[in-house]
Amino acid sequence: MNTAEHMRKIQLMAQDIPRTSTTVSHTIRTRDGGTKELKYGRAKAIKLFCTECLGWGDHPKDCTSPLCPLFPFRGLTLLSQHSTADENDTDEQETEE
Repeated sequence: MNTAEHMRKIQLMAQDIPRTSTTVSHTIRTRDGGTKELKYGRAKAIKLFCTECLGWGDHPKDCTSPLCPLFPFRGLTLLSQHSTADENDTDEQETEE
């Protein structure tokens, strides 16, 4: 299974996950190495995790790790979905040559 097929399968599975508005209070790490308590929901939790994973400098939409379990939940915009598809097409064309 290539990366594009794998991503599509994950996106289809993600559609079946129910959306809830549950929030929790939790202490998280901060950029400066400290901690702080936040109250947040699933979307914010994903953004916080991805931001930390990317070294605090990049936005989760800039993630380049399609095999990460959170990849389909990181808030893809239509623009980034199209650019990812274009990159996959380019990669496939390069391997065919």
